[in-house]
Amino acid sequence: MKKYFFQKILNFKGTKFLSESFEKLFNSNISNIQNILESLEEILLKADVGFTTTNFVLNILRSKIKIKNIKNKKIIKEILKEELLKILSETHCQLSKFYVPSHNMLYCILILGVNGVGKTTIIAKIAKYYKDLNLKVALAAGDTFRAASIEQIQFWGKYHKIPVIAQSIGSDSASVIFDAIQFSYAKNIDVIIADTAGRLHNRKNLMHETQKITKVISKFNSKKLINENMLILDAGIGQNSFRQVEEFKNFIKIDSLSLTKLDGTAKGGIIFSITKELKIPIRFISFGENINDFQEFKEKKFVDNLFKKTI
Repeated sequence: MKKYFFQKILNFKGTKFLSESFEKLFNSNISNIQNILESLEEILLKADVGFTTTNFVLNILRSKIKIKNIKNKKIIKEILKEELLKILSETHCQLSKFYVPSHNMLYCILILGVNGVGKTTIIAKIAKYYKDLNLKVALAAGDTFRAASIEQIQFWGKYHKIPVIAQSIGSDSASVIFDAIQFSYAKNIDVIIADTAGRLHNRKNLMHETQKITKVISKFNSKKLINENMLILDAGIGQNSFRQVEEFKNFIKIDSLSLTKLDGTAKGGIIFSITKELKIPIRFISFGENINDFQEFKEKKFVDNLFKKTI
């Protein structure tokens, strides 16, 4: 299974555009430095890296090329690879404050996001991920607006043999999550993953409800609880995801991001612009409907994959 899983991550569509573009450029006969830089700019922009981050990377390349009088395309490739990895590594280290406890600390992941980003699917994948680490996991059906959402969480709980804390549709979401945390302490749960209703970032009443939930969670901080607010983003919407993150940040602290739908039209470059410009680390990436189309985000593996076919 692990071998298949590794192969799957190397071939998911979210990196296809960048990896094929880098392969074509760095394996080509193009040798003129200016032409190489112009091609790189076009590739990065088309890959959803965004103007600001693309300009940042190219300025570093130009500076190093000038200072070191670089004329070798292979060296330019290595510098590019190094800078892309640096962008991801600078924020990824923030995740070190969130760790999976050894049966003496409750780790509460609050899942946030707008409608349609694939929250329920990625919750199931995250639950399996931690269960496979031999940790005791529970789910909280905090989306009480939709009966279907509660049913989906209960389905995945039964499928993975994980307890689900739920109330009837229309119940107070904060109350559900409060009960779930109480349950987790009583049953020595290691990881509680709490769903919330999908909400548009411009619906302030729903965003205020999210604030209420976080206040409820904060009451347990003195009782050995670690809370991570994880925002789920649809990678396929590219630069439009920035608005979502910025609006959510106006109401609640976002500790990490997880990206879904990297198997569709997403081009992968959004990972660099989000990380560089919003200073929020990426926790997980999901690239398909299958439960195994998912992985903890590893920045070095991700960047290496982009250049694996270049000389």
